[in-house]
Amino acid sequence: MRSVLPVSAAVVARLLLLASAAAAAPPAPCYGRLNSTFRFEEACFTLLHNGTGGLSLREYSAASARGGVTLVAYNASATITVYQEALELTTFYVIEYFVGFSNALNESLISSRTVPLLLRPPTPAHNLWLGAMALAPSEWPAGKKPPAGRDGVELLPLSMAGPKAPAAPLLIAVQRAIFQQSPQPSDFDALCAKLKAGVKAQLPGYAVDDTSPFTFTHARYFGYEWYGPTFDSECWGGVVKK
Repeated sequence: MRSVLPVSAAVVARLLLLASAAAAAPPAPCYGRLNSTFRFEEACFTLLHNGTGGLSLREYSAASARGGVTLVAYNASATITVYQEALELTTFYVIEYFVGFSNALNESLISSRTVPLLLRPPTPAHNLWLGAMALAPSEWPAGKKPPAGRDGVELLPLSMAGPKAPAAPLLIAVQRAIFQQSPQPSDFDALCAKLKAGVKAQLPGYAVDDTSPFTFTHARYFGYEWYGPTFDSECWGGVVKK
């Protein structure tokens, strides 16, 4: 018969402490791509559908073990009619939050940047330009509050439905394309039109949600001073089950 050595109270306490620390540790980050090459953190999602022609369906779970995702966001007036002006203005303030000038602690959060950079042009349901970038979930897990924004910068839950909204999964249809030159607004418009047609053809159980704050959003996986050879881009659209 095997003998069983007695375990001291101190050993038990240490084992419990180690188990607690392991449970509290943030989960491993998920990675996307920056400039078509470099691994860069992105918000984790579940791939529900990987279709043809670059169309996919993602589920972002706001109530997952990863604690949900916070977006650093900046709104610009719909009176801006020049796409590049809106892109530069919203991007400037979003990046200023990470640099430190537009967050309440005035400290650098450069390591918290993620991909992609998002820009949603004005829509009938959301008549503002919206620029956004997620805070790295590995650095800001549930229970760790990031510094508030300043100068018009807001922190929004990924659902963008408000902090008191139900923590329902966010369904996003994504149409990806690799451009040989920096994509222009017309390129994104065509990409979003392809997304809408793709959802209808490939996802019969879903429909594009025209009221979603993500319909339609232009996602960029390349930096401001990136000159190619390719430009990894996506159109995002919120979807709902029929």
